[in-house]
Amino acid sequence: MKNDKPVEPRMACRVSSLAVFFWCTFLAGLLFCQSAAASQPLRLDLSVTFDLDRHALQGVARFSHAGGDELKLRVGDLAVDDLRIDGAKTAPPITDGLLVLAAAPQPQAVEITFSKEFAADRSADSMIDRRGIVLLDAWYPLPLAESEVRLSAEIPADFYAVSEADDMTYTEQGTTKKVSFRFAHPLPFVHFVAGPYELREEVLPGGTILATYFFPEDREFAGLYGAKTKEYLARYEKLIGPYPYKRYSVVENRLPTGFAMPTFTLLGQSVVRLPFITETSLGHEVLHSWFGNAVGVDHGQGNWCEGLTTYLADQAFAGDKGEGVDFRKGQLVKYQSVVAHDNASAVPDFQDAGDYGTISLATRAIGYNKVSMIFHMLRQRLGDDIFFAALRNFYEEKKFQRASWDDLRRHFAQASGKDLTVFFDQWLNRPDVPGLSVDKGRLEVKDGNPELRFELVQEGDIPYQLTVPVRIKAGKEIIDRNIEVTGGRTPVTFSFTTMPSELVIDPDYNLMRRLAADELPSVWSRFQGGAEKLAVMAAGEEEKFASFQPLLAEMNCPVVPEAELDEKELSGKNILLLGTGSKAGRGLFAVPALPAQGFSLEVRENPLSPGLVAVLVAAESRAEVEAAVHKLRHYGKYSYLHFVGGKIADKRITESESGRIYLLDQPPRGAAVEKSLGFDEIMDRIARSRVVYVGETHVNQADHLLQYRVLQALHERNPNLAVGMEMFNRGVQQAIDAYVAGEIDERRFLKDARYFKNWGYDYRFYRDILQFARANKLPVVALNLDKDVVSATFKEEGIAGLSEEIRKTLPQERDLAMAGYRERLAGVFQNHSGPHFNEQKMTNFVQAQVLWDETMAETVADFLKKNPETTMVVIAGSGHVVKENAIPPRVARRIDVAQSVVANVREGELAPEEADYVFFSNPVELPPAPMLGVMLEEKDGGVVIAGFSPHGGAEKARLKKDDVILAVDGHEIATVDDIKITLLYKKHGDIVKVKVRRPVLLLPDATLDFEVEI
Repeated sequence: MKNDKPVEPRMACRVSSLAVFFWCTFLAGLLFCQSAAASQPLRLDLSVTFDLDRHALQGVARFSHAGGDELKLRVGDLAVDDLRIDGAKTAPPITDGLLVLAAAPQPQAVEITFSKEFAADRSADSMIDRRGIVLLDAWYPLPLAESEVRLSAEIPADFYAVSEADDMTYTEQGTTKKVSFRFAHPLPFVHFVAGPYELREEVLPGGTILATYFFPEDREFAGLYGAKTKEYLARYEKLIGPYPYKRYSVVENRLPTGFAMPTFTLLGQSVVRLPFITETSLGHEVLHSWFGNAVGVDHGQGNWCEGLTTYLADQAFAGDKGEGVDFRKGQLVKYQSVVAHDNASAVPDFQDAGDYGTISLATRAIGYNKVSMIFHMLRQRLGDDIFFAALRNFYEEKKFQRASWDDLRRHFAQASGKDLTVFFDQWLNRPDVPGLSVDKGRLEVKDGNPELRFELVQEGDIPYQLTVPVRIKAGKEIIDRNIEVTGGRTPVTFSFTTMPSELVIDPDYNLMRRLAADELPSVWSRFQGGAEKLAVMAAGEEEKFASFQPLLAEMNCPVVPEAELDEKELSGKNILLLGTGSKAGRGLFAVPALPAQGFSLEVRENPLSPGLVAVLVAAESRAEVEAAVHKLRHYGKYSYLHFVGGKIADKRITESESGRIYLLDQPPRGAAVEKSLGFDEIMDRIARSRVVYVGETHVNQADHLLQYRVLQALHERNPNLAVGMEMFNRGVQQAIDAYVAGEIDERRFLKDARYFKNWGYDYRFYRDILQFARANKLPVVALNLDKDVVSATFKEEGIAGLSEEIRKTLPQERDLAMAGYRERLAGVFQNHSGPHFNEQKMTNFVQAQVLWDETMAETVADFLKKNPETTMVVIAGSGHVVKENAIPPRVARRIDVAQSVVANVREGELAPEEADYVFFSNPVELPPAPMLGVMLEEKDGGVVIAGFSPHGGAEKARLKKDDVILAVDGHEIATVDDIKITLLYKKHGDIVKVKVRRPVLLLPDATLDFEVEI
């Protein structure tokens, strides 16, 4: 290269941190083909000048038009100022932006003078002004056939320029300079970039010229980009073959681009400042010199190039850092997030990278992610030596030509000596991807050794032919095996010397497959690619989030103001909550802990619709939203994002399972008991807590005896004590207060509290606790909500199906998404529902339970706030006092107090995270409850005998069906509860007097007295 100005080397320093992933593609081979190609390439001599102040160019294009062919030129919105053929001026024959010159018997010299003005705001892909020149779109008369282009341009003297070139020369002309480019190969299109660059060049071993073009304000990056580019060129020469051109340049662009052209890559100014670009995307663009530019794409069979480049660059770089498994999983997550049944397509349908809009997300996931995985599976199948030998042969044969999937298939088959027809046909031509699961698993001991049998199931209509890797954990040994699969169900038998505890399907993500739910993290791309979306705007947040709405419109996501939301719409959709203070947000996630500063986005599972996501968005100001929102399209792999001033401050991915995991044999847990604690010592410890939970199984008397003991022991240490009880709903608090105060007796209390209707378990389980509270004047707090509300939530349409009047009485902050909550409840629900299990009922069950837990937590917290010196003992079912995700953390969200959870341990019932202290109580049984031996119903204002049971002496005493019970031992009976209360004061074997009214045919009813042994 000739250069009248000296080129000064520039050193690199540390890059500032701005994590914005840029879009990258290549343009070679993207445009058009000639309808009747000439035997020799078309020759084009192109010269241009620029008016920087007018944002305009003028140029002359000279073609050597071979005889016998039409010459078709795309002129678009260019102004064709003059057309001359063999020197004679001719009217330009232009139709719909296409200039067509008819075939001539002899070669012709065609000269076109043209001009164009560009937008001043630099919003397009091209620009002309004093800050620089970028010409990427149709900026000259473009032949519809590849052509050999010689380009010359006049630019300001302080500019340097770049185009596709092996050779370039500069000639100084006072305040301007002329630059000329020569390239040895035909191209479908040439680009031109110029600006006030600082140019640095280096001649590499072998003669390749490596150059960097950076603006003065970014000179610090030149050394780093030059050094990393040198590494990549050496890497790919060793892996594939010699670099195909004489020059390679890294060029900075004022506009936000990431392109790879023959001989240079064009990176946006905002991109080159990112610290990770030299480690990732730069290498991707350099690799396009081999695949995409030197070997072009025959688009007739689709674009293989982006997926191959992703595999050999991005995935390989992750592998270098030991992160290959995570990268491949990320590719599958991205694919599954944006590709569904209705937008899936076969690989040959992928033509180009497109933009980063939501419509192209699925296309890119197929062309980049799926194709990358196809090459990975092929490498796994053939081995490294054969795989890379085939690529080297492919490159050498097809260099400076276009290549298709058929060409790749042929080279891999030749190098391996294998018939790869089925492999390529299924992965290229089928739009679906397989899912894998295990069925009919059975572990047993045979001939003294463990044997595992199962069926490996392909979830799809037509089976793939697959080699499925599995990993088995057996004792301290990790065993990797491959299973050849050709059908929908493949029986498998493995034998071991040690009991296997875990089976994992595809643990290293070596297969292109659909992920199971527990492998799929909640990430932003799942919302981006979701089919059904809904955004909810919190009241008063409209101005703050105004700049978010165009992104939602691009995603076809409607925005509903909070006041107009029908909460039933939150189910069955991917939802986005703009502002965390909305009623909908508080009803699903309570108050999420998002930073007050900057802009935050967190993706969680939609607790109303498993498999869909809910996105929480919070922002400090409108400016923070505007600074961050345009960057979100590039962060689809993350679950949590936090920007401050538009710069990424934190990003995370929610943990998920690695591989599809099946637990086989789980040995029992044990504990090393270095020192057991006595009851009093435990009581001394938990007495420091403001809330002490004592869990129960409702019908286990040992649990209730423990509750009584804890209550009594804590009262000895602190008389300022209250008792919170799940067994009573808040509407009966007045009856409880009256009983504890001694204002009513137990009979009246049980009737007024509607105990037997609202709870129903044997009252004797709780009698000692209530009598202790009454004797010591301890407040007893009804914790629960009305049983009918819980029932309606489960049976109808969840919380959204309740009336507005009822919903106003419920806790407005409800966290349905607490970690492990749904999973824990799923086991309970499945045990009760059996074969009738369905996801909607499960969701309703979770909502009913969360109302239960949140109501009790709210009641506990409110009482403690009003009574700051009081400690509360909470009596509730063991599932409600789990310290990780039941009442305790919901209390902690409302008030900061010390809490302890104690429970009895029974075999297989208590996980380590459920309680703070455990007791090993001896079994205790209540004596049998006294019974009349009748089945009763309330009708016509009385209690009627509907039948008899063998558990009492009513039938033996000659009571009859349809007798109306009037009194028991002199106590008037108006309801079934009256009988239960009366029998509460009796014991098994007592004789009671029963007065009944018996209907007599055609005569007045008879009143009769009986003595019944109970």
